[in-house]
Amino acid sequence: MMILGSSYLYPHTSKLFSAHHARWQSYKLDGTDGFGIIETPGLKRNGNSDILNFRITGIEELWNRIKDSVEIDTPLETTPYGILKFVIKDPDGFRIGFVEKKA
Repeated sequence: MMILGSSYLYPHTSKLFSAHHARWQSYKLDGTDGFGIIETPGLKRNGNSDILNFRITGIEELWNRIKDSVEIDTPLETTPYGILKFVIKDPDGFRIGFVEKKA
């Protein structure tokens, strides 16, 4: 995995990461928003929880534009907590989710 920007070594102390040193990079967005990218050598992927979600507007339009040209993991649906969501897989099998909160 490639990490954009500079990064530093961060030794994790939790059980999950205790045997590894991870590379971590955080990014600040507008206001108080931000995100981080972590790379942990030797950590096994968990297909049930490895996902990157993006909150967007216009989710139905995006779904209609791409649904026939990508690998679908979860089709467009309304979740029990009232958001629209769909999940696709990138060429490496990583899951990418798109969510939109409806008023």
